Amino acid sequence: MTQSILVVDFGNYETTAALVTEDQIQAIACPPAWNSHLDIHYLRTVVDAATTVAHSPIDRLSLTIPTSFGRDPAKREAVVAMAAEAGFADVELISDSVAAMLDPHTRPELPDDALVLLCDLGVTWSTTLIRLQPEQPLQLAEETAAESLTRAGLDILTDSALRWLTASCRAMVARANLHLSEVDAVVLVGGGARLPIAGQVLHAELGRPVLQPADPEFAVVRGAASWAAQATNGRAIKATPAAWRVEPLSWPTPDRARVLRWLVAEGQPYPHGACLAQVRTPDDRVYDLTALREGIMVEHRVRSGDYLPSGTIAAMARSAMLISNDRPTKHLALQVSGEWMLTADRRNLVEYADSGAYVRMRAISSGAVVEEVCPVTTPQHGRVFVRPGGQLALVSWDDVGHFAVWEVPSGRLMSQFQASATPLSVRVHEGDWRLVSEVDRKVSVGRYRRDVATMWDLGTGAVVDEIVGDDLGRRFTGFVDRSAQHGFAAEVRSPDGRLRAGSTRVDGHAAVWLHQADTDEELFRTDVATAGQVRSAFSADGHYLLNRWSTAQTTRLDVWKI
Repeated sequence: MTQSILVVDFGNYETTAALVTEDQIQAIACPPAWNSHLDIHYLRTVVDAATTVAHSPIDRLSLTIPTSFGRDPAKREAVVAMAAEAGFADVELISDSVAAMLDPHTRPELPDDALVLLCDLGVTWSTTLIRLQPEQPLQLAEETAAESLTRAGLDILTDSALRWLTASCRAMVARANLHLSEVDAVVLVGGGARLPIAGQVLHAELGRPVLQPADPEFAVVRGAASWAAQATNGRAIKATPAAWRVEPLSWPTPDRARVLRWLVAEGQPYPHGACLAQVRTPDDRVYDLTALREGIMVEHRVRSGDYLPSGTIAAMARSAMLISNDRPTKHLALQVSGEWMLTADRRNLVEYADSGAYVRMRAISSGAVVEEVCPVTTPQHGRVFVRPGGQLALVSWDDVGHFAVWEVPSGRLMSQFQASATPLSVRVHEGDWRLVSEVDRKVSVGRYRRDVATMWDLGTGAVVDEIVGDDLGRRFTGFVDRSAQHGFAAEVRSPDGRLRAGSTRVDGHAAVWLHQADTDEELFRTDVATAGQVRSAFSADGHYLLNRWSTAQTTRLDVWKI
């Protein structure tokens, strides 16, 4: 059912509001605020005004909150409590900065994943570092100016206020371990954005493009209204279907039987008719508890030595025979302008940027970052390789030829060395742990000019050899430009051997499939629109299927929960 939502952007001296119904957004005239804080009496006044315009009660309420409230649970809870007192227990909150970046007049000019510095030059100034995401902008850091700095009003911009603005922007970028060159744009909103000097100073001091939406003082309420419009039919999250059909195991046991021992451990597969456990009766007879059909033991509900009354659920199991009724669900969709790998134990993902700026280890189950390595220097290129002992290392370099090797995940600098000229190619032999690089330099051999390559020991940074000749690439057997031990393959089996996964390609498009290994019955298939290769892997516990594939700009990873 369609709902009417009141959106209120409360300012220190001016409040704006809008009524959202389906795709209609209507401005609501607000009376002047009589104090500097949103209170229950003023909120009720605004709600009454909106009710008069709508000719019916307001269904839901959305409030913008100051950017500084974003990380203060107590202040957010106080606003929610006030809205509940006004009759809106399901009030939704959105920060000023996030709302401003959802303004339709601003967002179309910026792509997803763009990094933005938002400068709100309203009555109270603030700066916010934001990462644009498809669902909703992510607020990374924020600062708010002292009221004394900007209370002079919007007619003039003082030198001290502009100095604070540029200094705040630089500080936030530095604290996030980023460089200003990584910021896609500076966005100006609020009444002060109309004064040309603000944009001129920011562009001159930061060297980044400066964007300003039309009527910048209304950017926050426009964005909040756009956000609220998505909920006019209610925000809904569909229940996740069962990944595998989990079923209880129970047996009609004799009276006062005790579990003697479990013969199939949790996580282990078993065939039809297998003996899963044994029980002992009071008269010392031992019975085998057998499986009705094949499956995988999920959980023991009754411990060894405990009584097992007849019909009690003794364990939980899942059956591979029932997977066709439980379609795998996409759990994560990740992308990076670099590469994805799996750790050797297949419990974590490894994400690294082609720029060498970072290496992140993520949990497969959640996608959360569990470890991160960021070189203290600023490389321009980087690759993760596997050392002979199985440990990961980041090899980074720049266009001048400075190389460095960093241990992952400790971040320890292991070695560094300098090439004689700009590297044209970089390849690593993971077994010998050596690097070879052809450089932009030639030497004379008799009447001829020959290519030059240098080989280093990655463990020590020492030069092993200097090679001169033609078509040197063919001579470097076993050297690769990206790790061959990434953990993905064209076709893979699940850890218990029951499932087989892979992909097929037709006319530049790929389809990922999942088969039951023994019967080759197809259990799942999904299309991937890509001309590149698709490689697959299973997590260590077999609960997740991972598919890695590439576009022109990024390497993508889909994680399916099975």
